Amino acid sequence: MIGAPCDSEGQTLPSGSPAPTPAEPESLRNLNVFDPFENRVHYQLTDFFYCRNKISKKEFDDLMQLWAATGVTPPFANYNKYLDTIDSIPHGEVPWQSFKVKYSGDRPDKDVPPWMDTEYDVWFCCPCQIARNHLANPDFAKDVDWAPKRVFNQQGKREWCDFMLGNWAWRQADKIAEDSKTQGAAFCPIILGSDKTTVSVASQQASSRTPFVVLTKTLSLL
Repeated sequence: MIGAPCDSEGQTLPSGSPAPTPAEPESLRNLNVFDPFENRVHYQLTDFFYCRNKISKKEFDDLMQLWAATGVTPPFANYNKYLDTIDSIPHGEVPWQSFKVKYSGDRPDKDVPPWMDTEYDVWFCCPCQIARNHLANPDFAKDVDWAPKRVFNQQGKREWCDFMLGNWAWRQADKIAEDSKTQGAAFCPIILGSDKTTVSVASQQASSRTPFVVLTKTLSLL
């Protein structure tokens, strides 16, 4: 299991062959590079508000009103329009999907907790497609471990500094390699987690949790 380069059909490329150029998705052709944002400044403001400042809804709406009071049209009419614009970003080709869930297990005879009667919205992007896009991103080409590895220091002691150096990854690769059809394949384990901090800040302390996907092949970059 060495993660041998292959074409879009999964056929192994001859040694030394250049990497094939990925086809540009139809939906991304002829687009403004900052679409759906009006310009670079609006895009950078969004990056600042959402990723760095983590501004609250009230603060955002107040800021847009102050902006409009100067006689200049603000980049977003309000907080909801700001979030709608973020959600409409076409890059990545992984659309948002949703479904509803509700508890259906055993219930106490009295004092039923409210959460047992509440219906919850679950929004997600396909994890498999996210992983494919991640692996297809040339920005990570030189920073990916295509297979588990064992590294030893000058004293002969084994080093443990990222996921692909661990015993579990090595054992799983051994099992996969028992199938002759997997020769040259890459091992791509995924770690799932959940954190409510960012969502709570952005949504005025709403009780929400954001599951996240980490592709372990680039975990050492985090």
